[in-house]
Amino acid sequence: MIRVHFQDDAQDCLWWDINEEGVVEDCDMQTWLWKGTKVDMATPITPGCKLSVTFKDGKVGTWIHPVVKVEKMRLHERDQSLYDRLRAAGVPLDHHESDLYALKTPESEAIMKTDDHIVTTFVSRIDQKVWYDIPFAYKPFWDDVQKRARKGGVA
Repeated sequence: MIRVHFQDDAQDCLWWDINEEGVVEDCDMQTWLWKGTKVDMATPITPGCKLSVTFKDGKVGTWIHPVVKVEKMRLHERDQSLYDRLRAAGVPLDHHESDLYALKTPESEAIMKTDDHIVTTFVSRIDQKVWYDIPFAYKPFWDDVQKRARKGGVA
């Protein structure tokens, strides 16, 4: 399993987890759309390249966002979202809509150093502590969106 990180061109999806057969198994956003996409593994995936893919609808094309990083994944790493890792570490969390807030602690700092989300910090007016603001990383929000989409509701 590899995780392929893409150049941030303001698209929704910044990485794909691709299995040995070249199938996208997971991604940071819109899993319902990208999971199952087939990547042509005949050409090495390296920084700067654009992936040749077969989309789930059978159309063949090029993923237009260049690769910026490729990393081998251990199974446990790809199975936990940033939200899950922070929660498992006991970091105090909060959120607004899809944005995740995590208290800046030694545990959260260590986790954030291993993550590639774009993050800012702020000082809370409530507790005067420093918090991370992590856009689009509140996993329960996206789980709910996916549930509604599967039921035919508006995402």
